[in-house]
Amino acid sequence: MEHENCLQVFCSVRHRLAFSSSFIFQSMKNILWCFLLFIIYNVITLQKIRNDDITTTMVRSLSLSLSLSLQFSKTYHNHHQPTTIRQHGVKRDAGAKTFEERNKIRAKLAKFRSLAGALLSKKKKGVYTEKALQYTTMMLKRQPDFHTIWNYRRDILNSLLSDANEAKRKTYMKNEFEIVAYVHLSSLSLSLSISPNTHTRTHTLESNNSYGLSNKNPKSYSLWHHRRWTVSKHIEWMEKSSSEILKQELELCKKFLKHDERNFHCWNYRGFLVSRLGMSDEENLKFTKEKVMENFSNYSALHRRMRLFTKQSEVINEDELEKFLSSEIEMIKHSIFTEPDDQSPWLYLRWMMELAAKRLSSKAMDKEIRSIIECCHAICEEEKTEMKWPLLTEFQMLRLRSDGDDKRRCEEILKVLCEIDSNHKGYYEELLLDGK
Repeated sequence: MEHENCLQVFCSVRHRLAFSSSFIFQSMKNILWCFLLFIIYNVITLQKIRNDDITTTMVRSLSLSLSLSLQFSKTYHNHHQPTTIRQHGVKRDAGAKTFEERNKIRAKLAKFRSLAGALLSKKKKGVYTEKALQYTTMMLKRQPDFHTIWNYRRDILNSLLSDANEAKRKTYMKNEFEIVAYVHLSSLSLSLSISPNTHTRTHTLESNNSYGLSNKNPKSYSLWHHRRWTVSKHIEWMEKSSSEILKQELELCKKFLKHDERNFHCWNYRGFLVSRLGMSDEENLKFTKEKVMENFSNYSALHRRMRLFTKQSEVINEDELEKFLSSEIEMIKHSIFTEPDDQSPWLYLRWMMELAAKRLSSKAMDKEIRSIIECCHAICEEEKTEMKWPLLTEFQMLRLRSDGDDKRRCEEILKVLCEIDSNHKGYYEELLLDGK
């Protein structure tokens, strides 16, 4: 332990000295380079040395070197100033802007590297102790996306859980839920009452922040993976309370999806919980429909609905499938008329019709196809312009119908699409050639 502390202090001091001297070293290096370049230039132009005194030439070279060095330093400083980056419309600060802030970051980095080195060394030696577990907590407070340390933490917990009594296992699981499972709440400013043990415990934003794991990235692969692992371990070691935990996690997923309805990590995690709970497809269809009705542009909910529809289409009879298809088309029509430029409902509609065509009769399909084509015409008339998605959907419906009389109309649609959607012109031209 003393050795590790000495190492941390040494790294911190060395880093501060290196940083303080870096600017001076860079400036001196620039001066020397410029001075040498001017000497070389004057040596090559011997006429200049013959006409001028050597001392005068050296002084001139040195003064020019100093001025150019300052100019280089200024340019270097400007080019290395961090800027604000925009990703998906969200401002992200690229880093510190002042000398003091950069100094603090470098000091933290030195400590981070020291701790990372110590942990990786312990992992290599197979050290699975509670002290090592505490070190992983310290590291994950600084960097929650360090997947190797999460792996090491799981190895430690597996070792500790196998030798622990029931009370100790409950403590380990409770701590793990606090550190990982509910840390996401801090990024959403939410609070939730949970009971990983027999008693109820309330986790608030303040309690989550006390762990230093305020997650700035709610789509962290490492955190979601460890969250699933924690729930699985809880089920393995405390089977009696597993149903309660799963239901609480399912409620928490609702909060997450209300905050970010397209978080695919949360949707996948919810699928894991649903499979463990044995929830029926009807309940899942109800939930996905609620999310779609809240926002017709929620492609994540539509994707989940597609998977459920695929599963249902294999077990229900033709009459039930036809009834279900009609109700889905009516739901999607609301979405299409609300936002005709949104591709999500159009893609869902196309996929659903292609799947239904494998099982339904041509008569039943023709009825639904006519209904969709009428919808496409109505949208174009309402918008008073030719639109990509209605036209493309009409083309796809006509191809499903496989009627020879529709060939001319298909060609007309593709020619219009070549004009209004030039980015995919090559695709439409290939379809035109295939049609001929």
